[in-house]
Amino acid sequence: CEGPTAPQKPRVGVVGDVFVDIMAKVQGLPAWDSDTEAEYIKVLPGGSALNQGRHLHALGVDVRFFGALGDDSFGDILSRHVAAQGFCMENVKIFKGLPSSVC
Repeated sequence: CEGPTAPQKPRVGVVGDVFVDIMAKVQGLPAWDSDTEAEYIKVLPGGSALNQGRHLHALGVDVRFFGALGDDSFGDILSRHVAAQGFCMENVKIFKGLPSSVC
């Protein structure tokens, strides 16, 4: 087989879910019908499709990601965090008046 003389950078399109993951560090699970105090809370980008796209991007793959977010503060935090890592969010649709998915 003859291929191109210069290796080309792989290109991938990823379509799918975008979630804002909220993680809390607690000393133990609360008892039934009670609360427990969290030491801290983290808000992180998530969703299997977004995570796959970001990992491929980190490996040097040219990724075009297609997904959707709401126009709320969670969507804004996620977009800014991911864009600051160099991941392109230009094909993510922002839905006015709808919340972002949170897990």
